[in-house]
Amino acid sequence: MLRIHLTEADVARTRLAGVPDPAWEVPLSRRILHSEHAAPVFGAWRSQVRRAPSLDSYFDVALAPHWHTICAHVAVEHRVRAGKPFSVTHPALRWTPLGLDVVGPAEQDVRLDGRGLTLAPSFFCWGAPVYFMELRVLAFPIDHAPGWADNSAAEPSEQSLTTLLGRTRAAVLGAIRAQPHITTTELARRLGISAAGASQHAAVLRESGLITTVRLAGVAIHALAPRGRALLGQPRLCTTIVHSLAAGETTPFHHSVTHA
Repeated sequence: MLRIHLTEADVARTRLAGVPDPAWEVPLSRRILHSEHAAPVFGAWRSQVRRAPSLDSYFDVALAPHWHTICAHVAVEHRVRAGKPFSVTHPALRWTPLGLDVVGPAEQDVRLDGRGLTLAPSFFCWGAPVYFMELRVLAFPIDHAPGWADNSAAEPSEQSLTTLLGRTRAAVLGAIRAQPHITTTELARRLGISAAGASQHAAVLRESGLITTVRLAGVAIHALAPRGRALLGQPRLCTTIVHSLAAGETTPFHHSVTHA
């Protein structure tokens, strides 16, 4: 049992992460990559990145093509919980008057010394929560949209590019750039058009490979695809991964609970 003790100062600084972070998604994804668990959820992704290169380029190969999808899943979890860290539940977690107990094979007490705890909805955390000592982060599993790997990494269609001319679609593309992970309803409100119209314009942009869309809990969430960023003159997303992750210096606390 891992016992995370929370003082009043810790409680005041405890938060629910609203965005994913490579600091935990990278090591957790590498665990998934080298296991055969969760094939229905991660099988297609594993087949795409099975021969991923060194850590220097791992993020660009394994996670970057799906980063919008990952962000959207985490954002939905954050919204569902209204940003409240103490709403997090899992069979391996138990809130107590002293803090948070995490089921696991080892007996260990963790004191945060008033620095607080981050509870992180994690795309690549599977089965049981994982605690990262150095980061003071407890990653916990979230639900996944069916076929997420195929949908988020699909090759764009060239055929629809000629349909993009027009003021409204240009405005739609600009709105998605201005507000990443915008919903169709928010898009319609921002541009003063109907939700049906916003959905139709987004569909054309998506078919042209300019945006990506993830649908979770009945809500469509849009973001720019690499082609859309290039069209609007945005620089390519660059992400640096800390080398200590490769050496295991950021070591997760492993738990015995497995996914049913």
